[in-house]
Amino acid sequence: VRLVQPSVQDLGTAAVTETVDGDRLTIVTDLNLPAAGQMQQDSTVVMLSTLEPLARTRTSPQETSQITFSDGRAMGTVTENGVATELDVEMDGSFGGGMTRRIMRSLPFEDGLVASFRQLGADGEFSISRISVTGQEDYTTSDGDTVRVWTVVEVEDSQPDYTYYVDVETRELLRTTFEPQPGVLVEIVAP
Repeated sequence: VRLVQPSVQDLGTAAVTETVDGDRLTIVTDLNLPAAGQMQQDSTVVMLSTLEPLARTRTSPQETSQITFSDGRAMGTVTENGVATELDVEMDGSFGGGMTRRIMRSLPFEDGLVASFRQLGADGEFSISRISVTGQEDYTTSDGDTVRVWTVVEVEDSQPDYTYYVDVETRELLRTTFEPQPGVLVEIVAP
Protein backbone atom coordinates (compact mmCIF):
# COMPACT_ATOMS: atom_id res chain seq x y z
CA VAL A 1 0.00 0.00 0.00
CA ARG A 2 1.45 3.34 -0.94
CA LEU A 3 0.57 6.98 -1.29
CA VAL A 4 0.92 8.05 -4.93
CA GLN A 5 -0.21 11.69 -4.74
CA PRO A 6 0.75 14.29 -3.61
CA SER A 7 4.08 12.44 -3.20
CA VAL A 8 5.13 8.78 -3.31
CA GLN A 9 5.38 7.17 0.12
CA ASP A 10 5.02 3.57 1.31
CA LEU A 11 2.22 3.37 3.88
CA GLY A 12 2.30 -0.30 4.85
CA THR A 13 0.79 -3.57 3.72
CA ALA A 14 -2.54 -5.13 2.84
CA ALA A 15 -2.92 -8.89 2.63
CA VAL A 16 -6.04 -10.72 1.45
CA THR A 17 -6.39 -14.45 2.07
CA GLU A 18 -9.23 -16.54 0.67
CA THR A 19 -9.84 -19.99 2.15
CA VAL A 20 -12.42 -22.51 0.95
CA ASP A 21 -13.76 -25.18 3.31
CA GLY A 22 -16.49 -27.18 1.60
CA ASP A 23 -19.04 -24.58 0.47
CA ARG A 24 -17.74 -21.89 2.84
CA LEU A 25 -15.47 -19.12 1.65
CA THR A 26 -13.56 -17.10 4.25
CA ILE A 27 -11.94 -13.84 3.15
CA VAL A 28 -9.51 -12.28 5.63
CA THR A 29 -8.04 -8.84 4.96
CA ASP A 30 -5.16 -7.64 7.14
CA LEU A 31 -4.37 -3.96 6.79
CA ASN A 32 -1.25 -2.57 8.46
CA LEU A 33 -0.56 1.09 7.74
CA PRO A 34 1.90 2.37 10.37
CA ALA A 35 2.39 5.64 8.46
CA ALA A 36 -1.35 6.34 8.84
CA GLY A 37 -1.64 4.83 12.33
CA GLN A 38 -4.08 2.20 11.10
CA MET A 39 -4.23 -1.54 11.72
CA GLN A 40 -7.35 -3.48 10.85
CA GLN A 41 -8.48 -7.03 10.24
CA ASP A 42 -11.68 -7.94 8.42
CA SER A 43 -13.00 -11.47 8.19
CA THR A 44 -15.99 -12.33 6.01
CA VAL A 45 -17.51 -15.81 5.73
CA VAL A 46 -20.00 -16.62 2.95
CA MET A 47 -21.51 -19.61 1.19
CA LEU A 48 -19.26 -20.06 -1.86
CA SER A 49 -22.04 -21.16 -4.22
CA THR A 50 -24.36 -18.20 -3.51
CA LEU A 51 -22.20 -15.59 -1.70
CA GLU A 52 -24.87 -15.61 1.03
CA PRO A 53 -23.30 -13.97 4.10
CA LEU A 54 -22.69 -16.06 7.23
CA ALA A 55 -20.43 -13.91 9.46
CA ARG A 56 -18.31 -10.77 9.47
CA THR A 57 -15.88 -9.39 12.01
CA ARG A 58 -13.77 -6.26 11.95
CA THR A 59 -11.12 -5.35 14.49
CA SER A 60 -9.18 -2.09 14.65
CA PRO A 61 -8.04 0.21 17.45
CA GLN A 62 -11.07 2.45 16.81
CA GLU A 63 -13.80 -0.15 16.28
CA THR A 64 -14.83 -3.76 16.48
CA SER A 65 -17.82 -5.49 14.98
CA GLN A 66 -19.13 -9.01 15.14
CA ILE A 67 -22.07 -9.72 12.86
CA THR A 68 -23.74 -13.03 12.10
CA PHE A 69 -26.28 -13.65 9.37
CA SER A 70 -29.20 -16.04 9.70
CA ASP A 71 -32.75 -16.35 8.36
CA GLY A 72 -32.43 -13.16 6.31
CA ARG A 73 -31.23 -11.06 9.26
CA ALA A 74 -27.93 -9.55 10.38
CA MET A 75 -27.34 -9.55 14.13
CA GLY A 76 -24.41 -8.53 16.28
CA THR A 77 -22.56 -5.72 17.96
CA VAL A 78 -20.69 -2.75 16.50
CA THR A 79 -18.39 -0.89 18.91
CA GLU A 80 -16.92 2.48 17.92
CA ASN A 81 -14.72 4.50 20.29
CA GLY A 82 -15.88 2.35 23.21
CA VAL A 83 -19.62 2.76 22.49
CA ALA A 84 -21.40 -0.51 21.66
CA THR A 85 -24.48 -0.62 19.43
CA GLU A 86 -26.58 -3.75 19.00
CA LEU A 87 -27.46 -4.60 15.41
CA ASP A 88 -30.53 -6.54 14.28
CA VAL A 89 -31.63 -5.72 10.72
CA GLU A 90 -33.44 -7.37 7.82
CA MET A 91 -31.00 -8.05 4.96
CA ASP A 92 -33.58 -7.83 2.12
CA GLY A 93 -31.29 -9.58 -0.39
CA SER A 94 -28.22 -7.52 0.50
CA PHE A 95 -24.70 -8.88 0.51
CA GLY A 96 -22.59 -8.77 3.63
CA GLY A 97 -19.74 -6.27 3.42
CA GLY A 98 -16.26 -7.17 2.21
CA MET A 99 -17.54 -8.85 -0.96
CA THR A 100 -16.92 -6.22 -3.64
CA ARG A 101 -13.74 -7.85 -5.02
CA ARG A 102 -15.43 -11.27 -5.28
CA ILE A 103 -18.71 -9.95 -6.74
CA MET A 104 -16.93 -7.66 -9.21
CA ARG A 105 -14.67 -10.43 -10.55
CA SER A 106 -17.67 -12.72 -11.10
CA LEU A 107 -19.36 -10.27 -13.50
CA PRO A 108 -19.25 -10.89 -17.27
CA PHE A 109 -16.98 -7.92 -18.09
CA GLU A 110 -17.55 -5.94 -21.27
CA ASP A 111 -17.07 -2.27 -22.12
CA GLY A 112 -19.85 -0.21 -20.57
CA LEU A 113 -21.15 -2.90 -18.21
CA VAL A 114 -22.89 -1.35 -15.19
CA ALA A 115 -24.09 -3.34 -12.18
CA SER A 116 -25.12 -2.46 -8.64
CA PHE A 117 -25.68 -4.27 -5.38
CA ARG A 118 -26.60 -3.43 -1.82
CA GLN A 119 -24.31 -4.41 1.04
CA LEU A 120 -24.15 -4.17 4.80
CA GLY A 121 -20.94 -2.57 6.05
CA ALA A 122 -19.03 -3.47 9.19
CA ASP A 123 -20.53 -0.32 10.74
CA GLY A 124 -24.03 -1.81 10.44
CA GLU A 125 -25.11 0.61 7.70
CA PHE A 126 -26.40 -0.35 4.24
CA SER A 127 -24.91 1.19 1.09
CA ILE A 128 -25.30 0.78 -2.65
CA SER A 129 -22.21 -0.09 -4.72
CA ARG A 130 -22.30 0.72 -8.41
CA ILE A 131 -19.75 -1.07 -10.61
CA SER A 132 -18.85 0.26 -14.08
CA VAL A 133 -16.47 -1.41 -16.54
CA THR A 134 -14.72 1.42 -18.36
CA GLY A 135 -12.60 -0.62 -20.79
CA GLN A 136 -9.26 -2.37 -21.12
CA GLU A 137 -5.69 -1.08 -20.95
CA ASP A 138 -2.12 -2.35 -20.73
CA TYR A 139 -0.76 -2.72 -17.21
CA THR A 140 2.82 -3.40 -16.07
CA THR A 141 2.93 -5.83 -13.13
CA SER A 142 5.40 -5.64 -10.24
CA ASP A 143 7.41 -8.33 -12.12
CA GLY A 144 7.74 -6.04 -15.15
CA ASP A 145 5.35 -8.06 -17.35
CA THR A 146 2.75 -6.24 -19.44
CA VAL A 147 -0.78 -7.66 -19.31
CA ARG A 148 -4.24 -6.49 -20.42
CA VAL A 149 -6.55 -5.45 -17.60
CA TRP A 150 -10.17 -4.47 -17.29
CA THR A 151 -10.55 -1.10 -15.58
CA VAL A 152 -13.51 -1.22 -13.20
CA VAL A 153 -14.79 1.71 -11.12
CA GLU A 154 -16.83 1.27 -7.94
CA VAL A 155 -18.90 4.14 -6.59
CA GLU A 156 -20.36 3.49 -3.13
CA ASP A 157 -22.51 5.77 -0.99
CA SER A 158 -20.42 7.78 1.52
CA GLN A 159 -17.13 6.17 0.42
CA PRO A 160 -14.32 7.23 -1.91
CA ASP A 161 -14.52 5.87 -5.47
CA TYR A 162 -12.31 2.83 -6.07
CA THR A 163 -10.72 1.83 -9.38
CA TYR A 164 -9.80 -1.84 -9.82
CA TYR A 165 -7.44 -3.28 -12.44
CA VAL A 166 -8.41 -6.90 -13.18
CA ASP A 167 -6.28 -9.21 -15.37
CA VAL A 168 -8.30 -10.01 -18.52
CA GLU A 169 -7.12 -13.64 -18.66
CA THR A 170 -6.86 -14.70 -15.00
CA ARG A 171 -9.44 -12.31 -13.42
CA GLU A 172 -6.82 -11.62 -10.73
CA LEU A 173 -7.07 -8.21 -9.06
CA LEU A 174 -3.71 -6.55 -9.74
CA ARG A 175 -4.18 -2.97 -8.52
CA THR A 176 -6.69 -0.87 -6.59
CA THR A 177 -6.64 2.92 -6.32
CA PHE A 178 -8.77 5.37 -4.34
CA GLU A 179 -8.77 8.98 -3.11
CA PRO A 180 -9.47 9.14 0.64
CA GLN A 181 -9.52 12.95 0.29
CA PRO A 182 -9.11 15.40 -2.61
CA GLY A 183 -5.57 15.46 -4.00
CA VAL A 184 -4.53 12.25 -2.20
CA LEU A 185 -4.28 9.01 -4.21
CA VAL A 186 -3.60 5.66 -2.56
CA GLU A 187 -2.81 2.44 -4.44
CA ILE A 188 -2.75 -1.19 -3.39
CA VAL A 189 -0.70 -3.37 -5.73
CA ALA A 190 -0.60 -7.16 -5.90
CA PRO A 191 2.90 -8.52 -5.17
